[in-house]
Amino acid sequence: MARTEVQRVLAGILPDEAPAYVEAGDWEILVAHVRDGEMYTAIAAERGVTSPTIQQRAWKAARRIERHLAARAFPDLPPSAATDLWEGHFRDKAAVSRATDAELLRHLSPLGLVRHEAPFAEWEIEYEARKRGTLARVREAIPANKVTCPCCGGTGLVDPPPATTKPE
Repeated sequence: MARTEVQRVLAGILPDEAPAYVEAGDWEILVAHVRDGEMYTAIAAERGVTSPTIQQRAWKAARRIERHLAARAFPDLPPSAATDLWEGHFRDKAAVSRATDAELLRHLSPLGLVRHEAPFAEWEIEYEARKRGTLARVREAIPANKVTCPCCGGTGLVDPPPATTKPE
């Protein structure tokens, strides 16, 4: 049986007890779906509501839990940047530190971007500038893991080379 996105994301990280910021009914639905593996249709039939209603409530609870976990993982970042990183599968500061700027830019949204009536080209330039501003805030809080490249001696955002041993 295929797992849903909520089951994949929250498997293994769902708290043992209901957090105060998640409604009790939503928590019960989420636990039944993630831990017990019940499908939305079965939960809906038990409760006498439609499956989309159950799915929406599970997503709402999952989203609140993800935002809370993101804020705990990245307390030095604005909530929107922390959530962007969490949704990009960067679960801790070490993962952000290892990531290249290009990888981070793919997942970060520009903070405080307000759409205005400028021509699209100008708006796109502003959008990219704001994304880079968000990246700068992330890198200020979580510096990149700079390692000297063994090939060229330059520095880059690379993972440390694997340890090699001489064959005997």
